[in-house]
Amino acid sequence: YDTASGFNASTGLWTAPTTGKYLLWMKIRFNESSGITANSGVLHISTSNRDYQGLFNPVNMSNVGVNGDYQMMVIADMDANDTARYRIYANGAGSNKIDISPDHTMFGGWLLG
Repeated sequence: YDTASGFNASTGLWTAPTTGKYLLWMKIRFNESSGITANSGVLHISTSNRDYQGLFNPVNMSNVGVNGDYQMMVIADMDANDTARYRIYANGAGSNKIDISPDHTMFGGWLLG
């Protein structure tokens, strides 16, 4: 639920309504992942104050053959009106692609206090 209407779908940015510590998380669903040759990847949560990274190896998804999820969670210190967004990077993929499922890819946050 976006109770404070902080998410802007056109920019992909979420704006913190108040100062505090926030639990931010993301889950990425890869579809049809057989044949992936990317040999490194980064899950990225960026806030106005700091960037957080989690490493993963996309080629491990080729063993799954259909779908697979990667997740990341951080506690971020945010001020009112600071922004947060998620991103994913994959290297070494050449002409191959990684399909991301928009129906099962999520980003969220909770004010902890």
